[in-house]
Amino acid sequence: HVSLAALSIAWTLTVTGVTGAIAGARSPDQIDGWLPGAQLQLPPDVAEAIERIVERTGAGDERSAVAPLSARRSD
Repeated sequence: HVSLAALSIAWTLTVTGVTGAIAGARSPDQIDGWLPGAQLQLPPDVAEAIERIVERTGAGDERSAVAPLSARRSD
């Protein structure tokens, strides 16, 4: 089981050039949900699915820091 917060952090860290992710919290309990994201290695199909969702919803555009999948690092 992986929290949505951890998944978000893990996906953010797949962006080329991103070496850290800053997230805000309203309570210490929220931080516990993010911590696994730093060590989570997303399978390529999961990263691609998230990328398609971001593109489809318009959450990332040419002015955003979201790099195309082809420019992402492969760990």
